[in-house]
Amino acid sequence: MAVVDWHTQTDEASAAAIALAEHLQHGGELPQLDTSLPLHDGEALHAHVPAECWWHGAAETAYQKYRFLAFDNIAWLGLTAAASAIGNHRRRRTAAALAATQWRALGELPVLLTNQRLVLPIADTLWPIWLDDILHVGNSPDGRRIELVCDDQPPHALVGAWVPYIKVVLDLLLRR
Repeated sequence: MAVVDWHTQTDEASAAAIALAEHLQHGGELPQLDTSLPLHDGEALHAHVPAECWWHGAAETAYQKYRFLAFDNIAWLGLTAAASAIGNHRRRRTAAALAATQWRALGELPVLLTNQRLVLPIADTLWPIWLDDILHVGNSPDGRRIELVCDDQPPHALVGAWVPYIKVVLDLLLRR
């Protein structure tokens, strides 16, 4: 199988996934792609396709606490203290909402899938998700989103036209 261009259309991605599934059903092997990715012994690259990547977790946030007091008279002192308290409460509530556990976008990344791991190149780092650590793969009804629940990592989601292709390869590798 040939490496497919990075900017192919959705129809081409779907056709590639269907063709690969049919190829595998008839006893064919997974494609083995050339790569500059450092591979471990016995490791082979089987997919290199784009997907929008997400992770599910909390984030650290900080907020600036402000104190503004006017000492002109007791009324201004009370008014500015109340305004500072309201403003600080809003900033604290906004920071807590941003820090809460939620799906967080990593952006569109090239997803590399080998027979041992799924690799996401994030900010000059190769982030591996080891296939042995995947506990569950959840599917969306349209097949264009999968969620990976792992043993030692937060859940990850892959979204996009090439996700059905990743799913075909991943299903076969997880059955082995």
